[in-house]
Amino acid sequence: MTDLTHLGVCDLTARIRAGQVKPSKVMSAHLTRAAQLGAQDEVFQFIDPSLAMAQAQLADVMPATGPLHGVPFAIMDTIDTRSMPTSWGAQLYRNRVPERNASCVDALLSAGAIPIGKTTTPAFAIGEIPNGAATAVAQRVAAFALCSGSPLSTNAISFKPTRGNCDLRGIIGLSDSLDGLSFLARHLHDFQALMPLLNDDEGQNSDVDEPRIGFLSGSLPHEMSDMLATAGCVPQEIANSPQLNTLPQALDTILAFEVARSRAAEAALGPARVGQPLCDLVTTGTGIGDVMYVQALEKWIKAHDHIDDMLREADILLAPFQQSHWTSMNNPCVTLPGGVQFIGRQRQDARLLNIACRFFERTQAST
Repeated sequence: MTDLTHLGVCDLTARIRAGQVKPSKVMSAHLTRAAQLGAQDEVFQFIDPSLAMAQAQLADVMPATGPLHGVPFAIMDTIDTRSMPTSWGAQLYRNRVPERNASCVDALLSAGAIPIGKTTTPAFAIGEIPNGAATAVAQRVAAFALCSGSPLSTNAISFKPTRGNCDLRGIIGLSDSLDGLSFLARHLHDFQALMPLLNDDEGQNSDVDEPRIGFLSGSLPHEMSDMLATAGCVPQEIANSPQLNTLPQALDTILAFEVARSRAAEAALGPARVGQPLCDLVTTGTGIGDVMYVQALEKWIKAHDHIDDMLREADILLAPFQQSHWTSMNNPCVTLPGGVQFIGRQRQDARLLNIACRFFERTQAST
């Protein structure tokens, strides 16, 4: 018998829709997996197995409410849920229960998905500690997960839509310029099922016969060109640019400045209540003046202009995962477990996903 926790979003929805498996069986498999791994303590900030099972059993007898009917998903503890506490990972907000769901949560509930729990995060999602949502998906405790910001590298696949395409109401706010929403899943094509529910994408011209994959000179190993050719793609080497070389420092400046203005009152309460990383970031940002901040914003804007120019020469860009600044841009971005990321044109998320799926499926088939 198939282990249901190995199935992705698309496979689960197909089986539930065909009557081959009930939502309660799917939920039970994931809750059992969580218990076996001890994930209820290490992965989840809040989990109520009885509540999750009750919702799944209700889905057994109710007509399908949407395309994700009966699919269990995890929610990072930086995203508001009125049925579960949302502490933002901070001791200060440990008893906070929001009055309403985040818009993205409501969209998924309307589509029939069932929340399995709230996953752990460092306080205010600041720091290098991997978040529980990434572990939940990688360890097959949830079919997919919602995250704020950009998740760290895991065995899960991540997708960050074009900034501005998703409604961010009800998600922790740190930086107006850089805040965003990400999805985690085990199968790349699952994002194609999730995207229309949350992402206001134009969806035009998404099919490309021989996509041109751009990469910066010297940024990728030579064997990557062979992999691109195997996937039916055309490698396109693009000269590096000073606009991108100065980008990481500019992003650090923008983040620190904006966090210092949005979270100074909380940081003043001390690290025991809000975490040392937030206090340190606010201290750094307080020392950044308006002129330095505006200069950083100008560099960020110029970098976007340069990326637009690069994407006139290529359909999408390919970069090593270590170049984490790509996920802080407005462009959509897909990160694969092998350590590479694809960057697409703004508001052409469907095209990015189609090309990334093509690359992943064909290179996997050849190995």
